[in-house]
Amino acid sequence: MSIRPPLSTRALHAGYVALRAPLLRAARRRTDAWIEQELAAFDIRALEPARADAAFLILTFGNAGYLDFIGNWYRHFEPLGIPNYTVVALDAEADERLRAGGLRSHLLTTTSLERPGTFASYGQRDFNRLTAQKILFVYLLLHHGVDVLLTDADTIWVQDPRPALEHAADLQIQVDNHGAFEVDAEVLTHPNVNTGFYYARSNERTTRLFRNVLTLLELYPRFNDQNAMNLALKRGRKQIALLEPGADVTDAERLSVRLLDPLLFPNGSVFFRESERYAAKGAEPIMVHANWIHGRERKIACLEERGWWDPTQLL
Repeated sequence: MSIRPPLSTRALHAGYVALRAPLLRAARRRTDAWIEQELAAFDIRALEPARADAAFLILTFGNAGYLDFIGNWYRHFEPLGIPNYTVVALDAEADERLRAGGLRSHLLTTTSLERPGTFASYGQRDFNRLTAQKILFVYLLLHHGVDVLLTDADTIWVQDPRPALEHAADLQIQVDNHGAFEVDAEVLTHPNVNTGFYYARSNERTTRLFRNVLTLLELYPRFNDQNAMNLALKRGRKQIALLEPGADVTDAERLSVRLLDPLLFPNGSVFFRESERYAAKGAEPIMVHANWIHGRERKIACLEERGWWDPTQLL
């Protein structure tokens, strides 16, 4: 009796890919139909005043359950004097209260996604739905030729980030590797990017990337935007030039992705969880992201401890 040799890892992977291929094609068809529906309904003219004649638009998102964080973000953003922003309101209550508080708001009117109106924490199903809407809205703007600087509302803008983002890369994005204080060989080999802060230039390469992210969100319902972005970048690695913070773009054909300096744009793991080590670096952050801190009250406590919590603009 002959004994069948065990399948190699490569053969197992090939079999898995073959099984997933029909599902991926179906997800791509659904995504294409969804995007065409949204493009037909999207009116870019509604956002022209928010652009303030700038080359790009700063976006943050939130629903009625997230207004205190939006108010706190704006409290630190407004003194920087940057005019070209808008808050994308995910429900009518948020839109009304944002406008009443003097903030520039755009009510999201996508036709095919549910919109929970409560605070959603990382990992929750509602959180994943909200992040899918962010990717869709950014895609619509990129499709219409608008560059986008996206920031989550649990970020603190300490300085104007625009000078640090004057770079030719297609996508500049925050590093989310745990405890990464620099973009070293480990980060470049196993990058984990954060979709809560990035600058995307409008071109064919970035629109294709964001379309792929939307397809992955359709294929994997439990994914959030960060899961899908990281998988899209991993799958397309051969077509991507991954750049250290100080590196220049040298390949105009591939998608260039610049990883932002973790000392200037620290994630919550670096800044809050390893605060003593971060302080010892003597860095002056441009933007601090209060991620890696799960739950509303814990986030607020971390921000209050540093004198960074003042949501009164919308209360």
